[in-house]
Amino acid sequence: MEFAEVYNTDPRKARKPHKCAGCGGVIAAGEIYAYHHGISDGRGFSKAVCVDCDKMVADYNADHMDPDDMIAVEELNVAMFESNQKALISQWIALKEKRGVDVGQSWRDRLEDAE
Repeated sequence: MEFAEVYNTDPRKARKPHKCAGCGGVIAAGEIYAYHHGISDGRGFSKAVCVDCDKMVADYNADHMDPDDMIAVEELNVAMFESNQKALISQWIALKEKRGVDVGQSWRDRLEDAE
């Protein structure tokens, strides 16, 4: 994972619906979410992240303390798919479905093949 020069996360209450940068699901108006913002490669960025994805990234990174193994929110989908851990994949599918994202058959197949 490449680190941003400046990086902050602030809790916000959504005034309108947002799309989560992690799962792609809906952050409803009135819901608390994590507002990630900063500067990377000299350019400003910001993204809305649902509390579920924010927690999954924090938990994943807590288990992978080597900076080379840590993930950013945008890498969550790939990290879960490649994890080969039935519990993580199941949790990810449930999170996506909770947020209104159609996970498709590939995720169900991946869950079945996971250890």
